[in-house]
Amino acid sequence: MNESDTNANRPTIGKVSSTVPIDESPSRLRSPRELLRDSFYWLIPTLLSIPLIFRGITARPLSHDEFYTLHAINKGLDQHYWELPLVPYYWLMQQWTIQGTYTSDFVLRFPSGIAALASVALVAVTAKRVHSRRAGLFAGLLLAFSPVTPVFAHDARPYAIGAVLFSLSSLLLVRALQGGSIGNWLIYGVVILAGAAVLPVGLVAVSGQALLVLYLRKSNKAFGFWLAALAVSIPAVLFHALLLPGFSERKAWAAQPGLLDIITGFTWTGSAGTAGGLMTGGSGLLIITLGLLSRDGRYWLGAATVGILALWVVSLGPTSFWSGKSAITLVALATVGAGISLAGFSRLTSGLIVVVAAALALEAFTATRQPRTIEPDLRQATAIISQNVDKSSVVIDRGSEYGIATAVRQYSDRDDLVFDDTPNGPFWTVYQEPDCTVIERWDLGGDAYLKLCEPL
Repeated sequence: MNESDTNANRPTIGKVSSTVPIDESPSRLRSPRELLRDSFYWLIPTLLSIPLIFRGITARPLSHDEFYTLHAINKGLDQHYWELPLVPYYWLMQQWTIQGTYTSDFVLRFPSGIAALASVALVAVTAKRVHSRRAGLFAGLLLAFSPVTPVFAHDARPYAIGAVLFSLSSLLLVRALQGGSIGNWLIYGVVILAGAAVLPVGLVAVSGQALLVLYLRKSNKAFGFWLAALAVSIPAVLFHALLLPGFSERKAWAAQPGLLDIITGFTWTGSAGTAGGLMTGGSGLLIITLGLLSRDGRYWLGAATVGILALWVVSLGPTSFWSGKSAITLVALATVGAGISLAGFSRLTSGLIVVVAAALALEAFTATRQPRTIEPDLRQATAIISQNVDKSSVVIDRGSEYGIATAVRQYSDRDDLVFDDTPNGPFWTVYQEPDCTVIERWDLGGDAYLKLCEPL
């Protein structure tokens, strides 16, 4: 697309203007300067995201859930069949780590970091595709500064990877609706299939995309093409539907949402549940507010809201998926809308808002590198054991996916430690398995203690 960002008569996304070329392939080789000029709108946010994502990516130790990923890699997928919906992700991580040969914190989190980086670029390209380069630039910057980006980039779990797949599906959907071939629809369906395999709950984004189909379509046949494309993902949907009853039993502890919880869910369209502080919450609120300020922005924000409603309905069923993380795939939709609205402001106003977004990002940028207050620091526990190995070299190993044995194997470089599930002498434990007489203990945070124990 070669439209000018100063053109006051930009085509809206409601009906794609005939002046917008569908085929953007160049008729001649472009110079590096031209390529840079045509790419700045997504290149700037992407480059800016690199330090925001990768600085301090290993500052925190692995979280409770990340240890499940590590355990599945090291011990085998058969140890996690009770987590069947996540087995495709675990399999991918096994291949990435070369069957567990390389499992440092950086290696484990690197795929999430790359996925978060790609999401920024995809959101920028999508906003440009439906509006302008200016909208693409602002959408990319807003997502780069969103707390969602560093938080999920520093997490060896499937959320960032699922998010990038569904972000890609939104871009492919726009391309198909703007006059794409059957091949475009097929690729869209394949990407939805991949997203459903890696992050099943991310399918709530598809319900939101239904609104975009109604809004962006150029003909009444578009809705039929969309439904046909989604048929590609039926195997993944059926697979997870069959697993749902058993999965429900294991998630019986999850609270089902009430009617007023929809309000909380709406805030997740801007934050994906990462809003733990005032400034971080402000980042999510900024995306939502901007989305409300233009007609086109409201449609994209509306698509994210439809996804939240779908998540709410699903969570009323046999199991609840009601959490901010489940809304990760919806943030990209809301951010596209926010970028479109911001593109309609003057340069001074939009520039000041971007500065505010950057300021609001500081809290999340710092917090992602600080110890979690709700979880024990098992990296610290490993250091304490290494310093006090003269008191005991035995670490309890009861097969816990997130236990001290898994952490010590990850963080300790000592070769004199012994792992035992029924020790006869003093041993180290965190969750006091089995019951024992505590000799000494150290506070790890998260209401957990490293304990040097004597068997009863």
